[in-house]
Amino acid sequence: TVKLLSAVVHGCWVLPERYVTDSVAQGRWLDESAYGVRTKEAPLRNQTMSFTPKFVASRHYQTVSLVAAEAGCSLRDASTASSPLSSADHSKCDIVMCHPSELPETRNGMTWEGLVKHIYPTTVM
Repeated sequence: TVKLLSAVVHGCWVLPERYVTDSVAQGRWLDESAYGVRTKEAPLRNQTMSFTPKFVASRHYQTVSLVAAEAGCSLRDASTASSPLSSADHSKCDIVMCHPSELPETRNGMTWEGLVKHIYPTTVM
């Protein structure tokens, strides 16, 4: 969800329900590191991101835009530019969000799945 991804990019702990139930049983907040994960460094902060037109048309565009902006990423948004961003414009960006079919020919290209893997540190049990 957007809230989960926003928490992750801000370095918040992502904890399972078991953490709360075990803490209640112990009568105190337990050590988060025994239960969950968090990023040690903000994975998108101070990076630039652009979007190919195919990615802008995808169902993930709004989510990525929100999470990246919250994470401190500078967005070069193709949907608000007076003309589409050129390949040269995209190549100046750290991350170019693209459709999977565009990945082989997109320098610094990343798909939705790649972005989730990039920002999410590990699976929480």
